Amino acid sequence: LFSNISDLITLTRAYLSAEILSASTLSMMIHQCAGSIERRNLGWLVDPFPGSLSPESFGHTGFTGTMLVIDPRINLITILLTNAIHPTVRTGIMQPIRRRVVQIIGETMKLRTTRNSEAEIR
Repeated sequence: LFSNISDLITLTRAYLSAEILSASTLSMMIHQCAGSIERRNLGWLVDPFPGSLSPESFGHTGFTGTMLVIDPRINLITILLTNAIHPTVRTGIMQPIRRRVVQIIGETMKLRTTRNSEAEIR
């Protein structure tokens, strides 16, 4: 399955705003039901990058290196569209890259939240 950034943003916003699924259905889909190294539920990875985003975050990755992560707590959508299989398949390179992208975004969001909180106190 392939898509573009515009359509993926539209789809994920529809998830977050309960346009596609009810809030209770989405909640059921993103709470862990199968435990292993990767925690999964109904097609989604649950809290795919622990410590970087909220525990409510969920996402999915693709063979080509793509990634979609949604953090409903802070209304954040992270989309990474990459190609790690052309011209040759390179296995094992994308997980560290995905993790670092999410870490950077998580750190940025925490910093932004801290600054906003400090500004409100003043």
